[in-house]
Amino acid sequence: MLLTKHKGVIQMSLNFETIDKILREEFGLECVSSDKGEYERCSYFFKDKSIYHSKTHVFREVTQLKNGGVGGYIYVGHLSEYNHHPQRDYRGQFKIGNLTEQELRELTTKVTKEYK
Repeated sequence: MLLTKHKGVIQMSLNFETIDKILREEFGLECVSSDKGEYERCSYFFKDKSIYHSKTHVFREVTQLKNGGVGGYIYVGHLSEYNHHPQRDYRGQFKIGNLTEQELRELTTKVTKEYK
């Protein structure tokens, strides 16, 4: 696990195993994985909404990085509060690499409400 400084507090960064457990067990998301180069990447979605489309995947390209951190995105395109956030890209995806466990849960709760 990586130590990071977040809002003035040093804390452990999330790792892939923790994120995978939270998304599967707490939010009931399914995972489809793919290999791209050196990394295995997972996209998470609700089983009943498994039609392959970027907006059906709640999380995309979640992967364990060599430095111990995690990369990937959560789709926040339907949350107006993230319209101008610097970590939201033009596709409506938000980088999850610097989120704490609590922030991941809170953001996932907001996002998944829109999918149900």
